[in-house]
This record gives sequence, structure tokens and C-alpha cells, in this order.
Amino acid sequence: MRETWVVPVDEGSKEMQPLLGGKGAGLAEMSRLGIPTVPGFVITTEAWRTYTPGSRSLTPALWTQVKEALADLEAKTGTVFGSPIEPLIVSVRSSPVVSMPGQLQTILNVGLTSEILDRLVSQSQRSRSWYDAYRRLILMYGIAERGIPKDRFADVLKTHGRRGSVDEDSEAQVAEELQPIVAEFLALFNRESGEDFPQDPYQQLERSIAAVLDSWFAEKPAKYREIAGIPDDLGTAVVVQVMVFGNLGPDSGSGVAFSRNPATGETQLYAEYLPNSQGHDLVAGLVTPQGIRHLDRELPDVLTELRDIGARLESVYRDIQDIEFTIEEGKLWILQTRPAKRTALAAVKTAVDMASDGLISRDEAVLRVDPKSVGQVFVPIFSDASSAGMLAEGIQSSPGAATGKVALDDTQVEQMASEGLSVILVRQQASADDAPIMPLVSGILTQRGGATSHAAVVARGQNKPCIVGCRALEIDLSKEVVRFGEVSIAQGDDISIDGTTGQVFQGRKEVVSPDFGEVEELNTLLTWADEMRRLQVLVDASTPAEIEVAHELGAEGIGLLRTEHMYHDNDFLPLFRDAILAESSTSRKRALNELEALHREEFRAICGTARGRPVTVRLLDAPLDHFLPPRDTLLTELAELRVEQGWKEDIGEREQLLQAIDAWRQTNPEYGLRGARLAVAVPSVVRAQVEALVEGTCDVAGDNSPVHLRILVPFVVDSGEVHHFLGLIREVVHQVMEREGVGVSYQVGAAIATPRAALVAGELASQADFLCIDSDALTQTVFSLSREDRSRFLPAFLAEGLIAADPFSTLDEKGVGSLIRSAVDSARSARPGIEIGVYGIPTQDPVSVRLFHEWGLDSVSCHVSNLLAVRFMAAQAAID
Repeated sequence: MRETWVVPVDEGSKEMQPLLGGKGAGLAEMSRLGIPTVPGFVITTEAWRTYTPGSRSLTPALWTQVKEALADLEAKTGTVFGSPIEPLIVSVRSSPVVSMPGQLQTILNVGLTSEILDRLVSQSQRSRSWYDAYRRLILMYGIAERGIPKDRFADVLKTHGRRGSVDEDSEAQVAEELQPIVAEFLALFNRESGEDFPQDPYQQLERSIAAVLDSWFAEKPAKYREIAGIPDDLGTAVVVQVMVFGNLGPDSGSGVAFSRNPATGETQLYAEYLPNSQGHDLVAGLVTPQGIRHLDRELPDVLTELRDIGARLESVYRDIQDIEFTIEEGKLWILQTRPAKRTALAAVKTAVDMASDGLISRDEAVLRVDPKSVGQVFVPIFSDASSAGMLAEGIQSSPGAATGKVALDDTQVEQMASEGLSVILVRQQASADDAPIMPLVSGILTQRGGATSHAAVVARGQNKPCIVGCRALEIDLSKEVVRFGEVSIAQGDDISIDGTTGQVFQGRKEVVSPDFGEVEELNTLLTWADEMRRLQVLVDASTPAEIEVAHELGAEGIGLLRTEHMYHDNDFLPLFRDAILAESSTSRKRALNELEALHREEFRAICGTARGRPVTVRLLDAPLDHFLPPRDTLLTELAELRVEQGWKEDIGEREQLLQAIDAWRQTNPEYGLRGARLAVAVPSVVRAQVEALVEGTCDVAGDNSPVHLRILVPFVVDSGEVHHFLGLIREVVHQVMEREGVGVSYQVGAAIATPRAALVAGELASQADFLCIDSDALTQTVFSLSREDRSRFLPAFLAEGLIAADPFSTLDEKGVGSLIRSAVDSARSARPGIEIGVYGIPTQDPVSVRLFHEWGLDSVSCHVSNLLAVRFMAAQAAID
């Protein structure tokens, strides 16, 4: 029994999508429903697996089945493939299992030859239409099958004053203009390919099918699949259909309709229509289409039928449908239906509306939303979503849109900001020294760095749109210009950046800011999601402003407050450096006292803003030498002073400072004096921090405001460290409460940031009130992989398939996941019911959140910009 590789459209169904692809299965279902679809057949995805890439031919067995299916089409339509009399002309389109709009090849008008063209022109009043059809075949076949650059064809059209489409003209005039274009296209094909355009219709068909199959392996579709997460082994089916012609006159045309508005989600048909055209013009963006009003005015009965079909398809598929159609001399034909791409706002509104109407369940409504895109509902966006004026793309690291003047240094930022101007800070890379000017800018663009770089961290913390790692960006400080390829932009000129997409634009673009509270459907859907999820969703936050925003976005508390972020503040850093470098205990205590006063005010504001929700404060984790002046900078200053024979006092001060820095310098600070070890080595620093924290908490509690304080001991490797810290904390808390006359309830937890901590989690649980898993730190140690340096080689590993995903983005289930599961199991065995949370980059990844849910963790803590997404992820994990 032979294997079936070709299936007639009218013998399939929507359940056969893995075999027929999305387009083929959609056509089959529409045919079954009696919706007007064009006869055709589908070459299955199993046939794709038999194809040899680049061979330009099909296996004999497959080709035999194709010719048999073609004969059936001839019988159904009363036409003959390759005959000048009643010729059968077909389209050849891709049909991937998962929609890949515009990525794979399409070839129309296959089977049309010069002989058939002459016969059709001589017997028809539609000479313009047939020349147009043949022109398109040569162009599409030349591009898809022979790889001829489309610019070559465009150059021919330009010499004839055309842009790739034909203006509405008299039949004779247009035919006269198209005839030489066809002749030049044929000559171009011969010149570029070294062979004549094939006049054998069967050769056209076989090679067109092969070209569509080959397009799966091209670089552009492969990159699209990588970004969209589509497996490379799914393959594509190929749909071969009888051609219907939308270019036969004013009662013909092509268009695309959506069963609901894909931008807003409004319950109304949204359609674009192009009279007297073939569908490729519209979907390729070659021309500007007419709106639905034109169709209503010219062909109202067709529009009524299209509305009815849209409603029927939506009820069958229970989702917004993207429908391609052609009108041939007043007759409507549906060429494709598929789930519509839509904005985040439309996705949310449609999900709620369909659930409210009973078309889908609330569970389905929550599952319909892409968590990673939901934040786009309310972050600042450009009113014009087109890519016009785009200069480059970088790594999107902090969402939102911003437009402003290019500033290349602090002075320019301050000057422009003082004049009330919007500023985009453009840097090769950002550093801690940029922190003071960050509040003055509207957005940040850097040439180097990744999503965890300083620029990204600070930008997200201040809700600033940010793009990092923009490789096309060149900065010429001497000439005060930036360049993107051949485009130069001077300091003070306008650019616009979209931190959500990573796109950089020339000039100003209008920015609009949706109000979160006004998006009623989003709040409804989030309420449903919160009722479904088990995981608590907390926020990583370091400032009262961040906490305020987090509460508005539904955070149930602060899961991680990194105290080291405070020390980078312009007020804190000099004092902290003085404390670290102090030569005597007296001078250190003086610096710590000043620092403690600042800390107390900061913690008071934070705890007050928390409004009784849990606040998890991680004590100082970073190595102390991270806060000292850069050694290389100091050496440079010393060298310059010596060359210039500067003041001996200045040289002496810097030499003394260099000695002090060297005394604190560590060969490998990430595994040296940091975290819990500081309580033993420099207890005065830790005591001052705990004292300020408890004092700030007492200030809030003294005002009769509820406080839920959780103190997290960082970077522990042994239960003895937790025990030591507990003693220090209890002593300080008792002293402060006695001095302030206020009682404060608190908990002390341990951070699991090392493999050993994970392995002895049961012992830690016996000492701590709660545990927090630092997934990033565990990943770094388990993989021996630096977050900051992974970009040097990890992309190559991913491209070669040596690793499935970036382990800092999607949790490594086999390695890091095993440690986390072991930690949870041993901790719960030692202390049933102990609360265990997790923080780190994977908390914003749906696959990782699902694992955290399955493993029984109690909470995930994420950045404020990901709160809405993670609320949905946690709900979807519970539903699954």
C-alpha cells in the first residue's frame, strides 16, 4: 500500500493541521462547511520530509501523486493543464503547521506560458489581465525558484514608471505598456539564470513546488522560527489551487479581512481591499489598499457575504480569523483563514469578550493571552506602529517608547534637561557613574552591553525605555555625531527608541501612554487569572517609586530588595567608600553613622510604601571592592599627575587610596568576601545596615502602620552562617526596639545562591524562617558561566544546537532544576510548610514559571515591568 502524500482539499479537515499545515487544514475545513473555496490539493508535511533541499525536483513517487491530483482538478474544472484552450492555471503556496506570515514563498499563475498567453490575449477582452498575470509569474518564479534579486525586476518597472502594480488605465493602454515589460522580464530571467523561462507547464509546477519546499530552509524563515520558537522539524505543506483572478476588472479584486479589529479587538469586521489586483500586491505591501467602505460602496453583496463568513469561521475556530479573499467578476472566493496576529490590547479585549459571550471558557481566555506581550497594553508606545524611518535594532531591555534629543555626555544631558527638552542618552556603554543623570533622560541607547548590563538595570528601575547592544550604532565623540550605516545624526538632533521592540528611528515619533486603570478588559482578565493561580507574584524593587507602581500592577509584596543598589546612589556611595577605606574604627563608625541615617530614611519610605505587604530585604551581598573607585582609573590619574609634576599632596593622596583599594582587592570577588561572610569579616558594616533597617521599620510601626519585614541573609553555604547572622540580627533588633520603644515582628530567611546551599537546604530550613532561591546565581555556578560574558560564545552554541536555550532566560531543568527540586524536597522534609520563593531572570519565562509551580514553590519575584506577564504565567501554569 503506497503512502499518501497528496490530499485533495475537499477530503481534509481542521484536525489534519499537522499533516496539511495551517492553510491546507483551513481550506479543508472551509470546504467542509460549504464556504466558497477554490478547488485544489495539499502536498503534506510528510512529503516535505522526503524532499532533498536544493534538488529542484520531487521524488518520482511524489510527482506521480501530484500529476494524479492535477488530473482530478482538470476533471472538476473542465480545464486542461498546459492547453491553450481552457487552460488550467494554478497557484502554489506554502502551508506551514504554525503560521509564518510572509516568510515562505508563493508563486501565482503557474502553468501560464507564452503560447497560452498569446491565445488568451487574442480571445479575450482582458489582455491587460493576462499580461499582468504572466508578468507576475515570471517575477515570482524568478525570485523563488532561481533566486533572482527582486530589485532587478523593480528596476525594469521603474524604467516604465511602475512600482510593481498597474494603475487603473484603459485596457488597450495598459496592455501596450505591459507587453514590453513582459518581454524585458523574460530577457532578465535569461540573463540572470542562464536559461530561458520554462515553457513547459509541468516543469513550472514541479520546480515551483520545490521552491516552496526549499524556502523552509532559507536564512530568513529560519531566523523567524528561532525568534518565534517554531521547531525546525515541523516543515511545511504546499497548497496547489486553481487560480482565481482578482485582476479582471473593476468587479474583481483581492483583500484581507479580520473577523474583529486586530488592533483594538472591537467586534466588527475589519477589511482592506484592492480592486483589480492579485492578492500578492496587498499582503506584500506594494500598494495602499482601499478600506471596507469602498467594498461596501462597490460590491455591497460581497461585503455582506464576507461578514457572514467571518462570523461563521470565528464561531468554528473560536478565535479572531485572518481571512484572505479574492473577488473574481463579482464572485467571492476565500483563499485562507488562520488565527489573526493582533496587538496585546486586541488579544485581551477579544479574550474577555469571547468568554463573556460563552464562546470560550475563562480558563481559555487566560490561556489565549501571550504573557510576554501583555505589558505592551499600557507602556508608552508610538502612535505610528510602522517601521518607517527605522535606523537599526538592538536588544530590547526596558519596554516603552521615547523620543528626544541625542546627548552624548553628562553635560549635554543636564543642559538639555534644564531647557525642558526630552533627552535620549546615547553611550557606548553605561556605568555606575551615569546613575545621577538617569532621572533626567527619557531613554537610553547603548552600543554595547546586554539585558543585565548596568544601563538595562538602571533603566528598568526607573521605568526608562532602553535599548542596549545596538551593533549598528557608531559613536564619533570628536565630531559629536552618531552613525547608523550611512545615516549621521548630530548631537542635539532627534531620534526615537522603542525599548519594547528594540527598534531605533530617525526623528521624532508621537508617543502615547495608555492608562492601566482604564483598560477595563485587562483588569477583568487579571482578576480571573489571580483567582486561578497558586503562586504568589512578588516584585524586585529598590525604591518607593518602584513599589508604588508595583502595587498598582498587582504585586503581593516585595520579594527582593537588593540593598547594594542603594550604595550606588550619589548620596550613599561616597560615605560607603569612606566606611570601607577607613583607617580606624572611629572614622569608620563616623561614616557608618552618616550612612545609617540615610538608610533609615530610605527604609522608612520603603516600608511605609509597602502598606503591610511583605518586604524582603536582602542584606549586602556584593563584594565590598565593587564600591571602590576603579583601580585603572586611579592609576591613570596618578600617571598624569606624575607627568605633569602635580602637587605632591595630590599624588600622595592617590597613592594612599591605591594602597587602600589594593588591600580590599580580591582575585575572584564573586567567590570571595561577600554576602554572609561580611558579618564575620566586617560586622560593623552589617550591623549598621540591620540597625538602619529596623529603625526605619520602627518609624513606620510607630505610626500604627502595618509592617511585614523579612530579612534575607545572602550567599550562605552553611547553616552555621545563618545561625551566626540570626544572633547578630536578634541582638540589633532587641537593642533598637528597646531604644525606640516600638515592637516589630520580623522573619529571617536564607538565600540559596550556591550549589552547596541547595544541597544542605534541609539544614538551612531548620534555622531560617523562609528560603529564597537565587536562580541566576545557581545557574552561574552550575554552568561556570558568567552572565556578562556569555554573549561572546553562547549564540554560537545555540546556533549549533549544543544547548537548547540560554539558561539565564529559561531555567535549565536538568541541572539547575535538579538542585532546586532537591532543595525544596529537603527543606520541606526538615520543616514542613516552610515558605520557599525564587527570584532571577527565569521568573519572567513561562516555561520556568510552570516548573516553579510544579515543584511546589510558594512565590516568584520579578521585575516590576514583568508583573502583569508573570501573573498570567502563574495562572497558565495552574490551568495546565
